[in-house]
Parts: sequence; C-alpha cells; structure tokens
Amino acid sequence: MLFPNYNFEIIETMAHLALVLYAFMIGLQTDVKAVLRTGTKSKAVSLSGIMVPFLVGTSLYYSLPHDEKPGGFVFCGGALTVTGFSTLANILEKQKVLQTDVGKVALSASLVYDLSSWVLLALGLMTSGSSENIHWAIICSLAYMVFCVYYLRPLLAWIVRKTPEGQGYSEYYICSLLVGMMVSGIITDAIGTHPMIGAFIFGLLVPSQVLEAAVLDRLEDFVMGVLMPVFFVVCGLRTNIDVMASGVSVFTVIMAILFAFAAKTLGALFSTCFSGLSYKEAIAVGVLTNTKSTLAMVILEIGQVQEALSTQTYSIMVVSVLMMTIVVTPLTTMYRPSQNLVPYKRRTIAKAKQNEELRVLACIYGTNDIPPIIQLLESSNSTEKSPISAFGLQLVELVGRAPAMLVVHNSSRRGVSRNLSHEEVQTSQIISA
Repeated sequence: MLFPNYNFEIIETMAHLALVLYAFMIGLQTDVKAVLRTGTKSKAVSLSGIMVPFLVGTSLYYSLPHDEKPGGFVFCGGALTVTGFSTLANILEKQKVLQTDVGKVALSASLVYDLSSWVLLALGLMTSGSSENIHWAIICSLAYMVFCVYYLRPLLAWIVRKTPEGQGYSEYYICSLLVGMMVSGIITDAIGTHPMIGAFIFGLLVPSQVLEAAVLDRLEDFVMGVLMPVFFVVCGLRTNIDVMASGVSVFTVIMAILFAFAAKTLGALFSTCFSGLSYKEAIAVGVLTNTKSTLAMVILEIGQVQEALSTQTYSIMVVSVLMMTIVVTPLTTMYRPSQNLVPYKRRTIAKAKQNEELRVLACIYGTNDIPPIIQLLESSNSTEKSPISAFGLQLVELVGRAPAMLVVHNSSRRGVSRNLSHEEVQTSQIISA
C-alpha cells in the first residue's frame, strides 16, 4: 500500500491543517459586498438553487442506508449547494460565454452559493454534535460572530490605519494575523463547530486588500501545492467504491448520482417562474452551476469525520461531485448563444456616419496614459455636428478579491483629500484631467 494504516493519522492531521488554512484563504478572498450587490435574476436563481439542491440532498440521504446520528442530511444538501466561483469563471472564459446573460447570472449566483454553503457547513457541524449541546453551540456561534463584526473587525481596521502608507506589512504583521486565525479556530472548535469555521470568519474580517494580498502571497503556494493534495489523498482513501451498492441495487446508486446532478438544473428551472429566464437559459445556468469546488469535498469529508455520513453515502456523494464537475465543460460547449456573440463588424470609424456622435472608450492604467489620450482626441478634429464622447476607464488591479468591481465616479468632484491612498489620489487626478 502507498499509505499504510500506521501513517494515516499523520496524513489526516496534515489534511486538517490544510482545511483550516484553506478556509482562511477563502475568507480573505470572499467579498460579502459583492454578494449583496447581485442582481434580481441572480438572487432568484440563487434562492431556488439553494433550496432545491438542499432538498434533493436531504432526500438522497434518507433514501440510502444511514445512521441515526443527526445532521447528516445537512452535509449532503450543503455539498450539492456548492458552486466553485473561480472554477466556473475559468470555464466560462474558456468557452467564451463569460459576457453572455447566462454567464453573468451563473457567476453572480455562484457567489451566493458559496457563502450559503459555509452557513450550511456550520449548521451541519452544530447539529451533528450532541443533541444536548446544539442550542448552546448555536447561541455561542452567533455571539462570537457579533463580537467579530462589532469589536474584532474595527480593531483590525484600526491596526491597519496605523500602518504608514506605502510601507508594506512586515513578517510580524503576517505572523500576528496567522496567530489570530489560529485563536479564532480554537474558539469555534471549543463552542462546538470546527476550527475552519473560525479561520473562515477571521479571513472575512481582514479589512485591507493589500494585507490580504500579502498573506495570500505567502500561503497560497504552500497550501494549494503541498497541503491540499494531502487532503485529496485522504478523501480518496475514505472513498470505498465496493460498498456503494451495499444493501441497495446498482440502479438506486445510479439514480442517486443522476438526481444529485439534476439538483441545480431543477433549481434553475424552478427560478424561471420569477427570474425572467427562459427555459433554455435556465437549463444552461443549472448545468454551469454544477461546477463544484474544493468546498464540496470539504463538506463531505467533515461529515465523514463527524460520523454523520456513512461510508456508503460518502462514497456516492464523492463520485457524484466528481461526475458533476467533469461533465460541465462538455455540456457547456453545446450552449452557443450566437445571437449574443455576433461581432459588430460595422461598428468602426470607417463605417461611422459623418454627422453622428463617435463614442470612444479610453482605457487608462496610470496618469502617464492621460497626455497621449488627450492629444489623440484633440487631433481627431471633432465638430459640433460630429462630436466625440470619451469615456474614461481606469484599470486597477484588485488584490485579495476574486470578483471584479465597476465603480462609477462623479466628474464634478474637485480636490484631493490628504487621507486618500495612492490609488485614490491617482483616480482623482485622472478624473480632474
């Protein structure tokens, strides 16, 4: 055997350390404000995409042989609710459907899915413990979250403000942040959830994107390249293909996998009643949101460790999650919204009419790009009958956050505050120009 039994405890310890650090990194990259800014269609798809997969996961749990320990259905439903935001974004970009309505709705909904999956994971951890301590765990968890939002986050923001602009963050800052993450994990473990929940919450509290980027730069390669492969090894060792059909027919196992795959699609179809999506678009969104991330495996693994999922249920769910992610890309190639991707061949300067307004999008990275753009616009010989409207787009690299942002600035504002950061001062100078 590649991993004999006497080494399994060491491997499992490394896997649990990987989970805690992975949860901390996900918390750093999660933008709660982006979730709150999702549109009406995305919210409708998200609502049905959470309820229907959770109900399907609950049905699968009770239809298979299971233990009497409570909370197992939460792990099954939570695993089906997950949608990998970064993985889905890469698939949409490769298939050239990122800018379509379906791609935008699926990507926005995936933000809500991931955040709700963390809530379901915490709920599953609390309900899978002793029935006498469930209420205590819920009350303590809510109290700790209130403490983090109203006391710990302002404290971290105050510490960040005390750091001089442009100085950067030393190793002392990074180590202190990691110690705080560990303390947060110990607290959540003591109140009845899991250390990774505390690490995730602490990652959400970090207020500075520059600090987030500094931490991710030091952790990402080690966690994703060394520790997380160990976690997947543990998942593979826990998966037993031989017991999948134990006590049930092979047909039941196949139907369970198919229902797990169809959960997101059924949720998207249900959302057509109040989201305005057509049936074809809803099916496409449902297929796309079947893209799973590492979080789905994390939920199933914790459910197995908590003994809330039997080996049979765990193995079936793991195979289902793998099958979902594998078939997403081939199915996405069948969706080709040609009417939304037709190139505008006549939208060129040569084809423009003489007495029409010409709109120009000027992409600006820094203040050095402003003079050439102004010279180009001045040499274009615009007139009152044939004016030129220039729209300035400043391109800023967002560090520490996965989703993109679009901020509209008011050109009538004047003056620069002394408290602005370097990027904000540069933006003010571009607007004034």
